[in-house]
Amino acid sequence: LNLQQCVSNVIEVDETSSSNVVTCRGAGQNEEIAWGYTASSGATVSIATCRPSGSCTITNPLFSATRSPSSTSSQLTFKQDIKTYRSQYGSLTLICDTPSQDEVSCQLDVVHHAEVTSCKAQFNTAGTQRTVNGTCDVSKAYSERGRYSCNWTEHRAGSSTAIPASQTSLTKTAYTEGGATYNSVTCSFNRAFPIVTGTYTYSVIISPGTVTPTVSGSNTIESPVSPSVTCSPSPYVPENQTVTCTCNTQSLGNPEGRLMWFRGNDLINTGNYGDTTLVMTPQPLTRSDHGNTVFRCDAGWSHSQVIRGEQYTASVGSHPSSSTAVYQYLFPGPLCFTQSWLRQPLVLITNLTGQETDIDSPTLTVSPVEVSENMTVTFICRADDARPTPYVILAKRDNGTELTNQSSPLSHSVSRARCEDADVYTCTASNGMGPDMMDDVTLRVKCSPRALFGQSGEHPSVNFKGEPVSLHFNITAYPTPESFNFTFLGSNLTTVTRSPAGIALNASCQQKAGSLYLVICVVIVDYVTSTAAGFYRLTLTNDQGHGDVIFQIKFYSDTSDEGGRNDQLCTCDGGLSTGITVAVSVVVTIVVVVVVFVVWAWRRHWILPCAGEQILYWFDSFK
Repeated sequence: LNLQQCVSNVIEVDETSSSNVVTCRGAGQNEEIAWGYTASSGATVSIATCRPSGSCTITNPLFSATRSPSSTSSQLTFKQDIKTYRSQYGSLTLICDTPSQDEVSCQLDVVHHAEVTSCKAQFNTAGTQRTVNGTCDVSKAYSERGRYSCNWTEHRAGSSTAIPASQTSLTKTAYTEGGATYNSVTCSFNRAFPIVTGTYTYSVIISPGTVTPTVSGSNTIESPVSPSVTCSPSPYVPENQTVTCTCNTQSLGNPEGRLMWFRGNDLINTGNYGDTTLVMTPQPLTRSDHGNTVFRCDAGWSHSQVIRGEQYTASVGSHPSSSTAVYQYLFPGPLCFTQSWLRQPLVLITNLTGQETDIDSPTLTVSPVEVSENMTVTFICRADDARPTPYVILAKRDNGTELTNQSSPLSHSVSRARCEDADVYTCTASNGMGPDMMDDVTLRVKCSPRALFGQSGEHPSVNFKGEPVSLHFNITAYPTPESFNFTFLGSNLTTVTRSPAGIALNASCQQKAGSLYLVICVVIVDYVTSTAAGFYRLTLTNDQGHGDVIFQIKFYSDTSDEGGRNDQLCTCDGGLSTGITVAVSVVVTIVVVVVVFVVWAWRRHWILPCAGEQILYWFDSFK
């Protein structure tokens, strides 16, 4: 036994319709069907009884009932003007009953179906806080039981995702029309920007009335194209001169990202959103930079994602000197070298006939699995002994970035690994003879803490107004910092005080869920006096080193002009110059002693450890 129009325990009665009918189905052909309702007071009232012959006895003037002879169903019609009898109809719970079955019931709700005037969804790409916004305006709606809702759905490439209620809102405003109360309704959603490329559309279901209006707006997500780099002069930069590099990309994606220049891991230039070219500030190079200093241009995108670009390794031209020859003698072999540990487990498939075979599971190895920054990491992706030769793809799993692809086996090295390279990497193999096979491995990259809001002069601040306040920020670090030290820098970044009086603050950090290198930190200011307000340097330390974050604590009565403060971060005294002078003297002394010792050994025809014929030839050239 069931009430056909009952959905989620509610039957909507449209006040604008003259044919609101409810059907009770599933009764026996030879038994009576009884209609009734439960009023808001809790009392049960009979409406009608319909017999197997098809005749019905009506006991309530609000309704009429019908039944065909020997039918298993009966129809109940709302007889009176719905709008006039809103409160009477809308507060009832309808009941259908037969002698052989349990009764069924459903609440009645008098409604005016939502009249939608406009619906749209769009991407908000202004600034750095990028979101998706959707809004529907309803000019007229009514529910006697107060049932107002908007359910939004996001669609991409045939898949659909319901937008959580926590990201939606609904507001309504009551007004009177023709003596009856109605509501205008605005329902909307606001959520974080999608990170998967594709075209996005949105839909909504609005109650009362289960209305599905057309939502205008179609938005496409595209990631930036990896930037390319050109540098001059080329191929060598004269010693103690500058190098200038230009970064270009075909597209900064949608929404548009921005280009960033790095020297090693230090950010040196940031472009504007949408600018596809960024010229690096000229950088001075010395002999020690040759082969060691790396410049790289990346494209920063939404959700702190970075599309890595090309890099330039400094090539510095210089004249040979005697110090170079002495160094070669003391340490034979190349000055700079890269270590690569390779482990290559094989998947073997016995195949004596030469016929085509399915792929066994591929193997993906990374060596080493945990490194410090600037080390080289090598991936081996392979699927052996299958015909035709499998095609393998190496990719980052979390953001879907494909690193490289070729016929098996595949070897891919990441030179000078950075913290942001930490990820789960996947190896997918395919040869068309069976399903694609996949393996994965996790790479962790150790690095010292560094802030993500990085540009000079950008200092976050908190306003202390008598109650504890907190400052949240993200850093890059692995492992998570466990040591925190505060230094007071005064109101103009020049004073250095370890423990100022009149303040109580502490800091903590934890790894961001789902990330191998992002860390969320918080500084809590429990108490501060006006004399302790100003700039502070927080030094965060892990086993790889330390990094600094400068922030400002403002006292609620502080009216100082921030625009006139001095941005100089530190002052230095003559102690540093003295230390450098002493260090240089020590180095010169050591070099002289080593040269004297080598010449003395050569005159006695000694062969030093690690020395060979090349060294003897070098000294013989001076005879």
